[in-house]
Amino acid sequence: MVAPAAGPSVILPTGEFEHDLCLVLAGRRFSVLGIPLGWQKLLPERLLACKEEKAPRTDRVIEIQMSSKSHLRPLSEPHDLNETSRLYFSTEEVNIASDWCEARFKIALNSPVRLMVHVEASPWFADVLENVLRVLVAYDVVQRGGVMLHCAAIVKNGQAVVLFGHSGAGKSTTSALALENGYAVVSDDINIIEPCEDGWQVTPVPFSGSLNAVSDVHHPVRLRSLYRLHQAEEDRVKQCSAARAVSLLAGSAPFINQDSYRTGQLIDILSALSMQIGVQDLYFTNSRHFLQHVF
Repeated sequence: MVAPAAGPSVILPTGEFEHDLCLVLAGRRFSVLGIPLGWQKLLPERLLACKEEKAPRTDRVIEIQMSSKSHLRPLSEPHDLNETSRLYFSTEEVNIASDWCEARFKIALNSPVRLMVHVEASPWFADVLENVLRVLVAYDVVQRGGVMLHCAAIVKNGQAVVLFGHSGAGKSTTSALALENGYAVVSDDINIIEPCEDGWQVTPVPFSGSLNAVSDVHHPVRLRSLYRLHQAEEDRVKQCSAARAVSLLAGSAPFINQDSYRTGQLIDILSALSMQIGVQDLYFTNSRHFLQHVF
């Protein structure tokens, strides 16, 4: 898909800005430049907890430009900026168009990111920056041979079980049940799955989920198994074929699964993941009994 043509940019004169913000996400350092004074404090604590005061290096630089371009303003007050975002892809570049902002970056690791933000976007700045970071992390992780998944990750004895499925499949429900029964939860929304020395691991990222604030898992955890969630009247597990496993996983890989230029790369990663870890269908009731089927 080709990005729509934009009108001439109206860049306002530079004013007072925060010191550079460096965030460490999934092992990579993202430096955000040009944050207007006072806007950094609008970011959620879970994101600021990833802040690094003195970064020895930077993997991605996000350069913010402030603008009064009228088309950046939404037609009505936005409720979920993630739902209003549109991505446009080419062989080397991704463009993001959303309420209050536009962004452009090259796929190649370490390439700078141009983020244009409307001057009146301060109430939505946290969502604007987080949504751009989600896309960047998804692409950077794929370049490293991993994948960002919409999933829940439950931990017991240093091993993680990943539960994925469509919206409403039960990621938050199973996560809440796990917490109530003494298990740890990395996130009930988004996790990074990536290769490690002896297999695959789940790497936390600070992107919002309904249980994100209570997570006490801050380091990668070895991946034990993968389950596709189905709400049912009994708790049981059924083996999933390799071909179906890849298709199901792809459906839970946001942003990359929309990009036809990266389809082959994504399928290769998910094929390796499903071959080494396997995927099973988990049919569960709204009770803790499903836990005995996955650990």
